[in-house]
Amino acid sequence: MNRATAPRLTLVVGVVILLGLLYQPVAGAAPPLTETFTETFDGVQSCDGFQNVFSGEISLRVTTYFDAAESPSRVQIHATGEEIDVNSITGKSISIRGNWLIKIDLVSGTFTLAGQFIMSNEPGQGNAIHSTGRLVFDADDNAVFSAGPHEVLETNGEIFCTALS
Repeated sequence: MNRATAPRLTLVVGVVILLGLLYQPVAGAAPPLTETFTETFDGVQSCDGFQNVFSGEISLRVTTYFDAAESPSRVQIHATGEEIDVNSITGKSISIRGNWLIKIDLVSGTFTLAGQFIMSNEPGQGNAIHSTGRLVFDADDNAVFSAGPHEVLETNGEIFCTALS
């Protein structure tokens, strides 16, 4: 799929899904279930000559939608997060933030991520890390559409080490 046809296809598929949802019988459908979670995390990434020691918190609002048979059919997750990464030798740190939406189609197995996944700015210099936009994956976890800069994926995470150097 090329980038020129992907937005048009996405629009068409979106309209078809919307029409399908509008015309499904609602008598037997369960209402959506929304749950919220907040999780903390920490870890270490090996960099050339130092360790990236990171910690943060992510907040999730997970909404599960059901079909007419009351089986889960799709999940929508709104996530926000903050993280601090520190160079273990120099003490240099970067603040990272994110705000994104994940849509999972449980029937087809596809999922879409959209938003500001990972952003970090360096005072006076602009973006240190910039991963934003939209990613669509098929049921086999293959990226079938990508829009926007995705420095974390493109560098296999090495961008964190670069930002802390």
